[in-house]
Amino acid sequence: INARIAAGIAGNASNLKIENCTNAATITGSNYASGITTYAGFPVKYCVNTGDITATQGNAAGISTGANKADYCSNSGDVSSTNNTAGGILGSPNSVDATIYGCYNTGNITAGRYAGGIIGSCYNNIDIKGCYHAEGAISGGSPSGGIIGEIKTSGSNWSNTDTQNITSCYSTQTSASNYGGIIGEIEEPTTAPNEVTPILAITVSDCYY
Repeated sequence: INARIAAGIAGNASNLKIENCTNAATITGSNYASGITTYAGFPVKYCVNTGDITATQGNAAGISTGANKADYCSNSGDVSSTNNTAGGILGSPNSVDATIYGCYNTGNITAGRYAGGIIGSCYNNIDIKGCYHAEGAISGGSPSGGIIGEIKTSGSNWSNTDTQNITSCYSTQTSASNYGGIIGEIEEPTTAPNEVTPILAITVSDCYY
C-alpha cells in the first residue's frame, strides 16, 4: 500500500472497533503510515503487524500513528519515519487520555526525530502497563527510548494535572546513541503565552532495561 495516508486495515476508524486484525503488507505513506489504522476512536485490541512501515514526512507506527488506546497488540515489522516520529505500537497519541496495555515490539524503529519501542512521542495523560521492546534496534535523530521516545511537558495541549505512568515495562534494545532504556527524553518544562506551567507527574515503576 502506497498513499499519502496509508494503513493496512483502516485509514480513519473513528467509529469502528478494530480487534483481532493482522497486517503483513508493506505500508508506505508520504504523510502517515500505520500497520493497522491511522486513527481509532475505540481501543485497538489483539492486532498484529508484521509488515514494514515507512512514512516520509509524518509519523509512522506498527499499529497506529494517532490512536489513543491499544491492548495486547504486537509489531515485528521495521518502522521508519524519515523526517518525523516513529513508534513500535503508537506514533503520537492525540488524545488527553492514552492507554497501552500488554503490547510489545520486536521490530527495528528508525526516525528522523523521536523513536520509541512502544510510543514515539506523547503528552497529556498516559498509562502504559506490561509492555516491552526486544530484539530490534531503535534509532532517532532526537533522543530515543525503549518504551517512549519523548514525553512532552509543555504546549497548548498540556495541563498541569496530567500524569504519565509507566508500569511493569522493559526493553532489551541492543545499541543506539542518545538513548534511554525506558524514556528517551522528558522535555524541559517551559512556559509561553497561552500555556500553563507544567507540574511533572511522571512515574516509572517496576521497569527494567
